[in-house]
Amino acid sequence: MSKASTPSPVRTSESSARCMVCAAMFHWGLTHWRVLTIMFILFAGALGLIHRATKNLTVGLQLEPNPTGSLTCTWIDQAGQSHDLGFQSTASGKTTFQVPCHASLFRFVFTPSSQPYHVKSLNLYHLPLFNAQWLNNMVNPDQRVYRQQYMSPNDTLEIISTSHETSLAYPRFFTLLLQLLRTIHVYTRPVFIVLNALALTVLIASIAYLWSLSRKRVPDVNQKASHLFQRPFVLGLALVSCVLFGLPIPVHPITSGCDPSWNWVLNHLAFNPVGIGTVAFFTYGPLGFTLFPLPIGLNAWFALLCNLYHAFLFLLTLLVFYRSYPGARLDLWGVVLCTYLLPATEWKWGILLLFLFLTCCFTPSPRRREVALLAACAGPVMVYASLLKFSLAIIIICSVIMVVLYLVLFNRGAILAFLAPLSISFLISLCLARQSLFPSFAAMATWASISWEIATGYNTAMVTQASSLELAIPFILLAGFIGAVLPFKRLTPRHIGLLMLVAPLVFFAFKYSVTRAGLGVIRALAYVSPCVLSLVLLFCAPSWRKQMRRLLACYLVVGTLLSVVIGYFYGAPMIGFSAQNLFNTFSLNTSIQRAKAESVNTLESVKLPSEWTALIGTNTFTSYPVEMTYAPANALNFVPFPVVQGYAAYSMKLDQLGAQLFSPPEAAPEWVLCAFSALDHRNTIIDTPAVWRAVRDHYSPVTQSDTSILLQKKKGAEATTLQCLGTAQIMTGGWLDLSATSSNITHLAIDWSPTLFGKLSSLIFRNTCCSVTIEREDGETRRWRFIPDTAKNPFTTRIPFDDREFVESWQETSEKSLKIRRILFDCENPLFYNRTLKATFFRDKSTASSS
Repeated sequence: MSKASTPSPVRTSESSARCMVCAAMFHWGLTHWRVLTIMFILFAGALGLIHRATKNLTVGLQLEPNPTGSLTCTWIDQAGQSHDLGFQSTASGKTTFQVPCHASLFRFVFTPSSQPYHVKSLNLYHLPLFNAQWLNNMVNPDQRVYRQQYMSPNDTLEIISTSHETSLAYPRFFTLLLQLLRTIHVYTRPVFIVLNALALTVLIASIAYLWSLSRKRVPDVNQKASHLFQRPFVLGLALVSCVLFGLPIPVHPITSGCDPSWNWVLNHLAFNPVGIGTVAFFTYGPLGFTLFPLPIGLNAWFALLCNLYHAFLFLLTLLVFYRSYPGARLDLWGVVLCTYLLPATEWKWGILLLFLFLTCCFTPSPRRREVALLAACAGPVMVYASLLKFSLAIIIICSVIMVVLYLVLFNRGAILAFLAPLSISFLISLCLARQSLFPSFAAMATWASISWEIATGYNTAMVTQASSLELAIPFILLAGFIGAVLPFKRLTPRHIGLLMLVAPLVFFAFKYSVTRAGLGVIRALAYVSPCVLSLVLLFCAPSWRKQMRRLLACYLVVGTLLSVVIGYFYGAPMIGFSAQNLFNTFSLNTSIQRAKAESVNTLESVKLPSEWTALIGTNTFTSYPVEMTYAPANALNFVPFPVVQGYAAYSMKLDQLGAQLFSPPEAAPEWVLCAFSALDHRNTIIDTPAVWRAVRDHYSPVTQSDTSILLQKKKGAEATTLQCLGTAQIMTGGWLDLSATSSNITHLAIDWSPTLFGKLSSLIFRNTCCSVTIEREDGETRRWRFIPDTAKNPFTTRIPFDDREFVESWQETSEKSLKIRRILFDCENPLFYNRTLKATFFRDKSTASSS
């Protein structure tokens, strides 16, 4: 019996199409896996090179050529033994040393030289990454081998080493560099092994994939993963976990220093009707303490309630979006990743309100109830965020205007559902805030006005000493953001409306990062940009989502890297995910007790001598201009300075406001502790002249230390009367000679007007780039940052240069040693200020009569 023959398959149009699809998938799979494998191999190779390069830290100094000098680098091992790397001549100006990564510290040692050394930059791996200006501004040497003062980007650090060897080291900075190097060196090897294993896995997976293709068993992995990640249980668990594990630190210990001082004042004055907004003013409002709650009263518990309300409203908005946009649920993972990876700050409240406003604008018409619910919940957040930080109030006002414009143009039916509940809840919350935090609405308006003055003044100072890199990063982030979300060929009115809604938050985050100008605050834009992109991805048209996903991935990587690097060097949180914060929040009582114990230890450094505290007793006390934690460390009866950060009085108006604390004898504090404290290379004697005149008029020295002086209020003191001696027009960059008349001139006022460009640029930032150089009779010269607006108040011509001279300046014998021979005013960028300025000379009438 013959076997039946098997008929050959007939190729139909359907089977041909299926074969073409299989062939295309085969080609795609082959290309895809090959590229991925090559990428893993390349990354592994790069990690291998990094592992080899980080075995030693290649470090050196770039100097101006000095043929008579030489220097060496000495590194210290973990056992404390010193190792010398040999001397190198400075004739060429470039030196390079190899410091092992296991070193604990290293320092540069300069040999005696007839010529001073001029350091241009610190080089890492032959790159001049840290110029002299950055070293002068951002890090402190263990020994004062050069004079820290105002510097322009092209200035150098002058180190004089004529008779003995001089060492230069930045202990904290160098230790962090070596720790980072060791971390990279240790972890690149296992990552290198993992990447090679992944490359092998990818190669095997590609073979299995191609085999399954040939067998027509290709599972739709992407579709299955998409369904998995959109399941309510999986997505809901992710959203809840990102809220819980994104909680901030519930309570902080009280520490000493510049920023901890104003934070303590905010916590100290919490819920005090005679507090922030009444007798003290700051860019942070009366609820600003909730950002960094201290173990004082119920502050930590109130901050917890605020954070829980944030979590509730965030989840509520996510739920409304989940129900309204079933087709975009997968993109909620962008929000989850941003919360996990990026450490949140006060800007999270701006992101929350933006998410809420976008949901209200884009929610379909049948869901008016959800819009009304979200709008009603937004009112308290608007009031809270405004009283948290004044810049958030400005962002909220701009955002609400944009929302109303969008609704008028594209969704008029939702205007009533949005505005009515929002207005009612906002007014109720505003009245409650007035009742509990301010004595009157007038006081609330006064706080807003003065906070605006302080906020604009911050722009004056911070940009001046920033490096080019610190200024360039925000511009690069913003340029990339705008270039990606504004492809002009495919813009639609609704897409323009979406960008209009997110513009205020992005702009002010950019402005904050530029005007504060430092790596520590660039995190604002590094946090806001990815978060805003994740929200744009949720509400943009489907045709835009592929591009938005790529852009979000890019910005999320950049933002995470910036946050990790900045957090590592500044000791701040590096990512948003924190199980420790969640645990400490659930055991808040224990956390508060632990913070109190830590506070006792950290405040030991600002303990005053027992004789001083005995003198002060229970009398009123304040300190000026920086350190204010003397009060909690010594249990003193503290009176806050009107501008909480005394050194933040960047305008004549704020300077005069601060002087009012010391002017009325009956209201002035009985005791004042003063220090020179040249913060940010400012001479506060020049920057806040009205305050110092009031202090000198109404207080007299009682006792002193090497760096500070304790003053007591005089009985029946009167304010100094100044007699005008005349004026003079001088050019910037030219010396004003005071040697012939300095015996008569006791005070000087400067009227230096900005140019038209300077006035227009102040809408974004008020960058002065101004400095004052003072030369004494003995030839000693010092350069300080200069703020023209405060210098309209007459400042003394007897200006100390350091802590010792400041203490001595209260003695009459110091008048001759502080005598000025000539003074110079300059502006690095002539576009900001006029080339001519007017100097007005004054004489103290009491001095004139006594002479």
